[in-house]
Amino acid sequence: MLKQIAVVNQKEMLDALSRAAGERGLEVVSLAPSQPLPPTVSAVVAAPADAAAALDAAVMLADRNERLLLLLARAVDCREEFRPDSSRRVLEHAVRFADAIGLSTVEKLTFERAALVRDIGKLDIPNDILLKDAILTYDEWELIRNHPAHGAALLTSLDLLVDTADIVKYHHENFDGSGYPEGLEGKAIPLAARAMRILDTYCAMTSRRRYREGVSTSEDALKHLREESGTRFDPKLVRIFIESGIAKESE
Repeated sequence: MLKQIAVVNQKEMLDALSRAAGERGLEVVSLAPSQPLPPTVSAVVAAPADAAAALDAAVMLADRNERLLLLLARAVDCREEFRPDSSRRVLEHAVRFADAIGLSTVEKLTFERAALVRDIGKLDIPNDILLKDAILTYDEWELIRNHPAHGAALLTSLDLLVDTADIVKYHHENFDGSGYPEGLEGKAIPLAARAMRILDTYCAMTSRRRYREGVSTSEDALKHLREESGTRFDPKLVRIFIESGIAKESE
């Protein structure tokens, strides 16, 4: 597939890259510092002298990639007939939870993006199983239970959001070892995955879902987290989630 690279205001670099681009399936285009980023551009190149212009172009590219990620999350939500903004709501909570836990900047970025793709493995599940109203068979339930591992494998195989793979894979593990897909226990579960387990449960309980009637209140969802603290959920992270008021800030 043809890839297009934009060069910011650097004629010499543009000429050099253009000469080398043809044999590699690349098209190189010139981009003025104030020019909007064309939708076909995959990357931006600029010399250090044009650092400000390069930064502006890079921000445009990053914003576009973020919109594509939100679009992917919306597609996953709609696949299960959730509200189209369900994953965005999880993301808003994830931003606050990451701060409360004290994640580093890089860890926060990974955690926030994982919030959007946590259920991407469900794209591999047939509609007649994913949307089934009747009781699932054993084989069907096993397929559902494997969606975290499928999602992580998909992200890893495509080298896409690979840093989120462990969170995606383990966000249905329980603190007492009763979760899936591997039955990990306690601190054997990555910290961010333990946090995502809490976040995913809270947001699921307080959002409308196709498979149940009604929506739990924030108070009921927090009560559930307390009751399952130490079994399904990391008790320290539950305490941080509740005491930080993360849920109340957006309800």
